[in-house]
Amino acid sequence: MNKGFALEKKYSAIIHQQGIPVLLSSLLLREIGAGQVDLAMMDYNKPVVSLYEIKSHGHLSYKQKKRLNDSAIFIGEILNCTVLRKLLVGGPIYDIKDKKV
Repeated sequence: MNKGFALEKKYSAIIHQQGIPVLLSSLLLREIGAGQVDLAMMDYNKPVVSLYEIKSHGHLSYKQKKRLNDSAIFIGEILNCTVLRKLLVGGPIYDIKDKKV
């Protein structure tokens, strides 16, 4: 199992307990020129979707930020909701740093 997939799997178990998991087609997002999303979760009580980019290091390139922002705009328009973009950084699960992107 590759390092990125293992990190996503760990974060997924935590994040998806906090709201409703949202499944997004990476194929569709790529077709419209947006970026795929590592994790997405909708709040139980509000029309808010959080998009998570997971990195073992704390850096997103300009292109990654732009693609994530394009995905957020698309999802917000389709679901008519507020979309938050977040960066989860860290290897071990206890090192989660939740940053707005």
